[in-house]
Amino acid sequence: MSASAVRVAARFRLADVLPRKGRWYAHFYGMKDGTWEMNPEVLMGADRREWDWEMIASLAARNDWKNFAVEGATESNPGFLRALHEIVKKYPEVADFWITFDGPYKTVRDILGLAVQDEVQWKHIKFLHGTTSAILDRILHEGIRPRGQTNVSPTFGAGVGAHLGAEEAVYLTTQQGMASFAAMDAANAHGGSPMILDVVGIDGRAAGPDEDSGAQTAADSLAKIGSIAYYGVVHPQMIKGAAQRDLSGAWSRVPLHAKVAGSQRFLYFAYGANLNAADLTSRAPSAKDRGRALLTNHELRFEANPPGGQHKGGVATVVSTPGADVPGRLWELDARDLPSLDESEGVPRDYHREMVPVETSTGDVVPAVTYVHVSARLERPSPEYLAEIMGGYRALGFDPALLRKLHGGADSAPR
Repeated sequence: MSASAVRVAARFRLADVLPRKGRWYAHFYGMKDGTWEMNPEVLMGADRREWDWEMIASLAARNDWKNFAVEGATESNPGFLRALHEIVKKYPEVADFWITFDGPYKTVRDILGLAVQDEVQWKHIKFLHGTTSAILDRILHEGIRPRGQTNVSPTFGAGVGAHLGAEEAVYLTTQQGMASFAAMDAANAHGGSPMILDVVGIDGRAAGPDEDSGAQTAADSLAKIGSIAYYGVVHPQMIKGAAQRDLSGAWSRVPLHAKVAGSQRFLYFAYGANLNAADLTSRAPSAKDRGRALLTNHELRFEANPPGGQHKGGVATVVSTPGADVPGRLWELDARDLPSLDESEGVPRDYHREMVPVETSTGDVVPAVTYVHVSARLERPSPEYLAEIMGGYRALGFDPALLRKLHGGADSAPR
């Protein structure tokens, strides 16, 4: 491998293939006369054989950028430019890639003098935003606001060379990988599970370039790294969907329960002192009992109740714990009952609402709303509160051994 190729390879994490709009390609190579071929299995510098230049689609170290690294040619090489024109004809999406000749990036369009695409239709682009289930309730009521409010910490990515970012900006991306990293960063900072929100309908006038792109405009930033800095508020009605990451690392689509309205219904997983049917139906008249259920990979714990709380001593919550299960009751409710359910749980002061995967009595796994306590300090529950919980589980016919285990968990909490 030549010294130049070594420098290029050192700056990139090369990929065998790069998927774009259903096509797979990675390595273009050709001759000075403009002839070229494409081989998705050859890496840059692996075996130059008889061709004069090579161009490989690569992934930058921090983002899923649309890049080409070129070895053996420059932007003034006539044969390379002829080949690039033909490549764009066969693979039109290549026109939106960026190229480095072991130097600054330039767009393929600029190099070939191609016309700029039509103005970006910002309102129709689906952006992704990484966040956490711990602050989802606030986001769904207030929208996504700049960092330091409901968004992730402005130091996201700084450890891997990214810019700190602007305090007044919300960062949106079209890249699943970047949204995943942001969601995990948010969960680490605020607790809860990593979540990715779908955002549609932004105002292009409030869009600016992501600092990592080095671009001067939002459109160039979007074309180069698929991300922008948004200096407006992402209103709740602009959030069109969500995905949540489970303990196995898999992402699954989940409903946005705070947004359903009218006759639409959702599932609610009750545990602890919330198993009492009469108590729930008084708060949520639409509630229909769907039977016993398990919140898998979670553990029942008791945490300090805030001053003035309804119960003395610790109150029940659930904590992510691989291999543990929390028994409970599954309910189906109308969305119009959600505000009263939130109020009775003390959202957002005492508990926050999360969407969790729940296993039903038939073995199906369904997404459901549950409530998680905001405190992190363990405290022993009062005998009366614990008796209320145990009575609810007995009424549902749960195994006595499970009840003893729950009682043991209560005994382990500090007084």
